[in-house]
Amino acid sequence: MTVQWLGDPLSISQSELKTWQDCNRRWYIAYYRQLGMPKVLGETGALSLGTNIHYALELLYRNGVDPLETINKIYLDQIDYISSDEVAVIDKESLLKKLRSEQDLAKAMIEGYLVWVQEEGIDADMEFISAEEVIEVPSGIEGVKLRGKLDQRWRRLSDGAIIFRDWKTAQELTSPVKFLPMDTQMLTYALLEHLKALAEETAENPRPRTDGGLYSMLRKVKRTASAKPPFYGEIEVRFNKTSLKHHWIHVHKVLQDIVQAHQALDNGGDHHWVAPPRPSKDCTWKCEFFAICPMFDDGSNVEGLLTEYYVPIDPYERYERDEIKGEA
Repeated sequence: MTVQWLGDPLSISQSELKTWQDCNRRWYIAYYRQLGMPKVLGETGALSLGTNIHYALELLYRNGVDPLETINKIYLDQIDYISSDEVAVIDKESLLKKLRSEQDLAKAMIEGYLVWVQEEGIDADMEFISAEEVIEVPSGIEGVKLRGKLDQRWRRLSDGAIIFRDWKTAQELTSPVKFLPMDTQMLTYALLEHLKALAEETAENPRPRTDGGLYSMLRKVKRTASAKPPFYGEIEVRFNKTSLKHHWIHVHKVLQDIVQAHQALDNGGDHHWVAPPRPSKDCTWKCEFFAICPMFDDGSNVEGLLTEYYVPIDPYERYERDEIKGEA
């Protein structure tokens, strides 16, 4: 079935694709209704730790900023904010204790990473090319574009391979090694790059393609005497034309689903039918709407809670600005 989009132009990102696949209801709140929680600097957990470490390492490799200084500044700012009279939270001391503990863990992880990189010569064969490049390409649906903000692009000097580079934090390294070859984030970036090259390159001016993705993994441990290595690792995932071809089919199907959901909701469709939830045990730590999700279904005044505790956001704002600044 051919899908047509007759509304204002849409640009659908890799993040939106993943959100839709993960949970239609989360997509409905975050992308269709464009609501989100006010940014709370004191929040702790899997997402904030990973985000903070990722940011510190991004600044290191892009701007040469000491990642330990960055991570300390992030957490000290959070601690000062939560300690101030502006913030009223239940059990403030407990939250501050968690923040200080997370700060110590983040510092230990980064310190060990820097030693590991030096001892193993991880960066010796790598040359930085670019970062945070926004790419938009036609999606195959009129009025709809596919876009992404590409991660850091590096060239490996020994073989000339061009690769995306990313950092992941994990409790252990075995599961990520099994899963990351199936992660679609970098594959979608490679697809975007490939489609842009097909549209723009000439014989005289070819556009280099990225060959794959390189993930550096950091375990969430302080490397105490009782902790068992390894604490760090790398995995490379390669893409070929066949994988890009099939991924384009998968992406196009998800794009069609999202466009149809937009159309149905715009026409007054019931979100329970159009965008039902997909609960999982991961909701507790990765979904900002976890606390209110059941209230959509049990007759509670969920709209009142959305009005009181959530604010309008632009889920596409990150594509309009440079996220990585030159200072911590």
